[in-house]
Amino acid sequence: MDIIGNIKETISKTGRSAVKKTKDLAGLARINARIEETKELIEGVYAQIGRKYYDLYSKGGASEEFAIDIATIENLTEQLEAFEQEKLVLKGKIRCAECGKTGDDGYTFCPFCGAKFPETPAPEEAVVTEPVVEDEDFEDADEEIE
Repeated sequence: MDIIGNIKETISKTGRSAVKKTKDLAGLARINARIEETKELIEGVYAQIGRKYYDLYSKGGASEEFAIDIATIENLTEQLEAFEQEKLVLKGKIRCAECGKTGDDGYTFCPFCGAKFPETPAPEEAVVTEPVVEDEDFEDADEEIE
């Protein structure tokens, strides 16, 4: 039992140690996940508080400290709307002013609520002009080739 017994006992201890470490790591992973989830919930509540403050004071009455932040949010919102509109144009879509859904730019009426889309002017055709090539340019090119 001395050599074989020692080997068996060593293997058994090592196995129990590995199982314990695995359980500990699994427990740590669960706790870390709960910590991150709780942090995200806290950040969400902070965001809700900020949104409520913005909704209450965006029309005026905010302290000077927050007035700059409110103006920044309004500017960024305008930029976002412009980007969204540009994206729709590139995709050949138009947003309905009544229901907010999008339809193809060529439609006269919204396919969702039936509201009339504003008329969009037809895009102007680009005039393509070809460069004027002088005969002398060809003569120089012939000389270079030879």
